[in-house]
Amino acid sequence: MHQPVAIKLLDFLLALSEALDVVSPLLAEHQVRTAFIAWRIGERMRLAPASLENIIAAALLHDVGALSPEDKIALHEDGYDRDIELHCICGEKILCHSPLFREPARIVRYHHTAWRTWCRAFASPLALESQVLFLADTVERAVDRAVFILHQSGEITGRMVSLAGSDFQPDLVDAFRSLAAAEEFWLDLVSGNAAAL
Repeated sequence: MHQPVAIKLLDFLLALSEALDVVSPLLAEHQVRTAFIAWRIGERMRLAPASLENIIAAALLHDVGALSPEDKIALHEDGYDRDIELHCICGEKILCHSPLFREPARIVRYHHTAWRTWCRAFASPLALESQVLFLADTVERAVDRAVFILHQSGEITGRMVSLAGSDFQPDLVDAFRSLAAAEEFWLDLVSGNAAAL
């Protein structure tokens, strides 16, 4: 007799996310760390549990639309020389085929959309969720893995603060800034505790 196999969705997403990031040491745990940052910002913003779940799922898979290792690395290095929206559109198309990922797929589609574009529609949950992911992704990509995290946390925070009102919704940046004031946030991010979502 066959026994049914039960796999927790989060465990599956963590494993899939890790496989997507294995193309380069530069990307190791990028999506998991992005999910950790997004989760912490979402908690600080007191988002509803369903919204947080969608954001975390989207964060764990947000670069699935960058189809080659070169595209993934270029995205991380801010050297993506093609339309940045391409990997967002591809990611949405890949994820929306599964009923489990239809909501996260929409977040992935807009995860590089600047706040100035959303401005008038910011009351929509999609805008807020996409902005949380965009901010988390930008923070994680700003981390230099060759430098001790606490030696760069102030600079990263300052860079995000400078983007408030243009790229990012100011309240989200304030939530991030309050998290970033605690050394534990940064140490958890780089210590492997990020995978314990």
